[in-house]
Amino acid sequence: MINKISRTDNGSNYLVFILSIIHFLLGLDINIVSISLPSIATFFHTTPNNISAIVWVYFLIVTCFLLFFGKFGDEFGFRKIFLSGVAVFTIGSLLSALSPNVILLISSRVVQALGAAVLFALTPAIISAHIPEKVRGRAYGINYSFVAIGGVIGRSASGYLIENFGWQYIFLINIPVGIFALYMAYKLIPDKKPENIGKPFDYIGTLLIFITLLSLLFAINKVNEFGFTSPVILISIAVFIVFGFLFIRRQRVFSNPLFQLTLLKNKNLSIHFLLFVVIYIITNGTIFLFPFFLGSMKIYGAKEIGLMMTVPSLMQMFSGYISGKLSDYISSKKIMSAGLIILFVSYIFNLFLGAESSFAFIIIVMAVYGFAIGFSIPVNTNAVMAYSSQYNKGSLSSFMTTLVRTGSALGVCLYAAINNFFTPQTSATNMIQAYRYTFIFGVIVIFTGLVLLMLLDDNEQNPDEE
Repeated sequence: MINKISRTDNGSNYLVFILSIIHFLLGLDINIVSISLPSIATFFHTTPNNISAIVWVYFLIVTCFLLFFGKFGDEFGFRKIFLSGVAVFTIGSLLSALSPNVILLISSRVVQALGAAVLFALTPAIISAHIPEKVRGRAYGINYSFVAIGGVIGRSASGYLIENFGWQYIFLINIPVGIFALYMAYKLIPDKKPENIGKPFDYIGTLLIFITLLSLLFAINKVNEFGFTSPVILISIAVFIVFGFLFIRRQRVFSNPLFQLTLLKNKNLSIHFLLFVVIYIITNGTIFLFPFFLGSMKIYGAKEIGLMMTVPSLMQMFSGYISGKLSDYISSKKIMSAGLIILFVSYIFNLFLGAESSFAFIIIVMAVYGFAIGFSIPVNTNAVMAYSSQYNKGSLSSFMTTLVRTGSALGVCLYAAINNFFTPQTSATNMIQAYRYTFIFGVIVIFTGLVLLMLLDDNEQNPDEE
């Protein structure tokens, strides 16, 4: 019955809807928890620096386990692994809400992150495996739009929930949605048996990539705090290089690797991967920097800035759907070229922002930026997953998502480092100039993305094997 439902158009629509609800939940959780950190710190009588661990530990665990769960899905079936991910995320949410101290709250977030890693790793693979090719881009667009909706609601609802019910409810709201999503996913995701059962699983490779990514992300997140030449950062980079080398060597010789490195020999696929890094450096770097930029103008308060930061997410909801749908009919190169050109223009506008800028001009700049980001991501997801076969959808999906998370971390680190470098050299009355230098860096990154796009084959064909 489940397989029969999933083959119908309505079944496909329902499956896309429930996958999107789950990603809405992930987008909601990320944003609502980040904004709620000051309230949680006050409740536990601790410093913002200590409580920030509930965010960075979450992202650390998610990123380090993506490849493991992607390959796990390929080996043991998407349905059972995905359902386990929904259940673990929901349980982690409950444990977070019930945590009596910071240590248990961080531990509960680790549980939540393990579930989230499954969901991030396997959602693109499930869409690729069970949604008809002619509407697959639209499915990625809808799924991305729901993530943006989660961001909007997370930013706007956090204050209301904490003020009226307490910080525990930012986790408790996940539970009814998680239970509903678990039931619907059980009904709608086909129980398709994997065809490569019996092959050895690469647990050694899993350990190697975990240490590789852990050391890299630690260095990225702490370099601004310790300094690039500090022993802690240098050791982390050395560990990253050594274990990264060992991981690559392992993938070359192991019979059933976590990720087939030979796929990177495909020029177009490698370019699409690099484009994800470029896009997410810009995306998360801008999200990190813009509130500080607006605050430096000393015109807008925290509430106004919070509302202004919802503008890009609203535009991403709209353009993400358009981008995904267009990718079913138009080449990814044309759509992404349009998206990156619009993004380039928005960043040029950023260079002219200042205390004298009107509210309308600021909103227009943010809206154009949000539209461009949303227009670029779903189409690139569709392009990457088109290179998957029935045997490697999970590993390809999780490798793509690992690059997304790494690019996001790089964006925050690089923007913070560049801005901090120029800030001491800028007078207190002209700090905006420091932000402009950072935006110039963003312009260079976007231009790099446009160069990469020029290297894509004009006649790139859909290589989906199914």
